[in-house]
Amino acid sequence: MRLALLFLMLGPIALSTRATEPPAPAFTNLDGPWVLACGDVLIHIESEQHGHRLTLLGIAEAINPDDTAPRHLDRNNPRRDQRHRALADLELGELRQEDGGYSGTLYDPEHGRTFRVHAELVSEDVLRMRAFIGIRALGRTLYWQRLTAYRDRLDTLARTARRGASHNRLSGELQ
Repeated sequence: MRLALLFLMLGPIALSTRATEPPAPAFTNLDGPWVLACGDVLIHIESEQHGHRLTLLGIAEAINPDDTAPRHLDRNNPRRDQRHRALADLELGELRQEDGGYSGTLYDPEHGRTFRVHAELVSEDVLRMRAFIGIRALGRTLYWQRLTAYRDRLDTLARTARRGASHNRLSGELQ
């Protein structure tokens, strides 16, 4: 009897604590410029009526380092008639929202291949994209960071490096 009474008294408290837990954040805004984690590819993701369009904005280094080859052209495209198109503003693929993330396609101009992708926002500023052909488990994972967050990270790194260089110069002068 006492146990039943205790349960009746504490039951609503236990249920109310579950009800007040904040829901997991749902990151859904993909729009804007994104930088590949290595920092050498910049894309823009834009919402459209049926999903999101991915457009290449720039590449830090030419994919074809051969000095005689024209720079920043889609030279590895499997279609000969498209090998002379510029990589800048090239539409790379699309993403459509689905349960638990996004799915779509992504063209890789470095290899001239189009991959299926599954993507999800890990945080407001980090997009994890799994690119694969056929089986998702055999693909590779790419991490993209929102351009504003990437710039902030570089600024912090530069400030830290400057402080470290000043400290090292001071230490050397004191010895």
